[in-house]
Amino acid sequence: MSRSSKIAASVIPAFLLSKPLPLSTPVSRSLSICSFHRVGLSFSSCSASTTMPRDEGDVQYNWIDGAESLEKYNPGGYHPIMIGDMLHERYRIVGKLGFGGYSTVWLAQDTHLKSYVAVKVGIANWHPHETKVLQALSAPRPLSLSAHPGRHSIPLPLDEFELHGPNGTHPCYTMTPARCNLREVSFSRLFPLEVTRALSAGLALALSEL
Repeated sequence: MSRSSKIAASVIPAFLLSKPLPLSTPVSRSLSICSFHRVGLSFSSCSASTTMPRDEGDVQYNWIDGAESLEKYNPGGYHPIMIGDMLHERYRIVGKLGFGGYSTVWLAQDTHLKSYVAVKVGIANWHPHETKVLQALSAPRPLSLSAHPGRHSIPLPLDEFELHGPNGTHPCYTMTPARCNLREVSFSRLFPLEVTRALSAGLALALSEL
């Protein structure tokens, strides 16, 4: 086994999962929970700006570290989700994992398989391509490649569906959740040397499997 393989084998499992989390696994209390209310109600997780809006329909909110802009919860934008919501008659939302320019990501209980999954909810009318790419990368390979150490470094979409809400139709898919938030192991957006080596080794293994 190469040196990079040894590093990845010893450290990478602390960040990634190769199988779904059972429901008996404790949910971290540090999960970022989005506390906004339904459309038409006030937002409790932020305070309105004291400056006078340009018009009655232009509402601005103070910026909150680690939270997405609430102004993006509009037609064509994010889908409003509450802790406890049931998505696709299967996934019960238990916490918020993060967000990006085109989606929000939530920790949910898969009530069918009795395990935790990460649910990525895209903005309205967005057509993501990563699911097709991941499915192609995870397609059955020859037996000689199936045991490659980088095989489990490529995440596999578990389910795909759509949500219809006040802001439009949102593409969604689920994946096995990671064990750790990389932001929590970084300092000033920099990683400790051992974490950097582990991540680099994992990426190298994944690329070598392609």
